[in-house]
Amino acid sequence: MSSLRSRTIVPMEPLATALNGSALRIAAYVVAAGVALVAARRSVGVERGRLVPAFWASVAVLLVLLAIGREFSVAGRLADAGRDIFDNAGWYAGRRPIQKLLILAILLGAAAAAITGGATLVARERRQLLAGFLAMLALATFLVVRAISWHSVDDVLYRHAIADVQISALAELTIVAVAACAAGAAAAGASRPLQRPPDAPAGPASPSS
Repeated sequence: MSSLRSRTIVPMEPLATALNGSALRIAAYVVAAGVALVAARRSVGVERGRLVPAFWASVAVLLVLLAIGREFSVAGRLADAGRDIFDNAGWYAGRRPIQKLLILAILLGAAAAAITGGATLVARERRQLLAGFLAMLALATFLVVRAISWHSVDDVLYRHAIADVQISALAELTIVAVAACAAGAAAAGASRPLQRPPDAPAGPASPSS
């Protein structure tokens, strides 16, 4: 792990420094959570049933928890605890095949969840939730895979960069931005008044007897 950190690309530009840092990602989570909360509140009484408000409220709560987790480095501490468990059990030396299998299982599970969940939303005529659902699923998958810390994945996420910005930061911020945009679109759609069809024209008057 120390060699990984020593070889991590050090950005030279202030913008890259901000993008690679934790503060901007925490702010992104908080902003996205706020937009999701607005979408939840505006959809109450507008959408049929409780699915849409409950979905966006759940997204807001999850994003706030992720912001708190990033602030207190919860994922890193869990990874360190898992590493200690593997080390004490004598499994650390052979961890890479296990990590590889875990990541493969997670990716397959995420793909199955995307197909099943997406089909369910379409079948229930809740296409407006599709982008948000897929974004949150992608975010959860990304964070779990990153926390597993398989060497090959770490190599891509931390040792490669675009314009000095780590792939890890770009991926995380992009997914959060997609979730925020989906919530914003939902909030904007819920704020529009429902368009009622025009009244049907009255039929011809019946002849008087």
